[in-house]
Amino acid sequence: MIYKLKEIGWLLKISAPFVVRKMPFYAVRKGRKVGIYTTWAECEEQVKGFNQARFKKFATEDEAESFIKGVDSIAPKRSHDAVKKTDSDVAPKRKKKENTPEVGGEAPKQKSDGKTASVYTDGCCLFNGKHGACGGIGVYWGPNDDRNVSEPLPGRQTNNRAEIHAARKAIEQAKEQGLDDLVINTDSRFLIQSVTEWMSGWKKRNWMLSSGGPVKNKEDFLELDKALQGISVKWVHVPGHKGIAGNEAADKLANEGAKKKPKETTSE
Repeated sequence: MIYKLKEIGWLLKISAPFVVRKMPFYAVRKGRKVGIYTTWAECEEQVKGFNQARFKKFATEDEAESFIKGVDSIAPKRSHDAVKKTDSDVAPKRKKKENTPEVGGEAPKQKSDGKTASVYTDGCCLFNGKHGACGGIGVYWGPNDDRNVSEPLPGRQTNNRAEIHAARKAIEQAKEQGLDDLVINTDSRFLIQSVTEWMSGWKKRNWMLSSGGPVKNKEDFLELDKALQGISVKWVHVPGHKGIAGNEAADKLANEGAKKKPKETTSE
């Protein structure tokens, strides 16, 4: 028995350098089963084919846990000199709530990590549902921002289609910029409910309503659903025409876009 214990101790001693090694941690924030996994194969099982899956690889388990809790990264440790500073040395910064829409003339602000941004979208259709209807889309990133969009709505001219196309345009722009997360501020409850409440059921029923009829604007939602893959989007409802700067700007862009297209006879 003594010999065996010595032998085991010797084996542990020589193998210790090989046992203690750094391994990756795969955090699944949104998938079939939320959790932390140590192999890509395990992680892939939870996210592959899952709509709007959210996952990330980390070097430490603490970072992975923070990601699952909604924090994308753990704040880096401050230098020795920075730690010495007292509260009186540095003016406190006002922390803005993530769900709060831009107000008071402020434009959507991109976070310092460069991977998250906020945008306002709006769609309109002049003479909606009537002869000569013409729609437009508006995407507002900020004042005099080259990414701002004011375009006529292609195809069938309806207000709901314009809202869908405006959101899709913003998402495609965000992905082109390499953003991981996007906050879309919109005054369309129809759009938000369609994406967050109804779309999953439509897809399960092969794009049929629970009543048995076909989903209206199916092709537009298919394009939106495709755009949503590979990016995390948070939908925030803002009241329309209430003086919210970003919403008013997006509305103006949408109306200007509608006027760029010859009027067409269509209906909702």
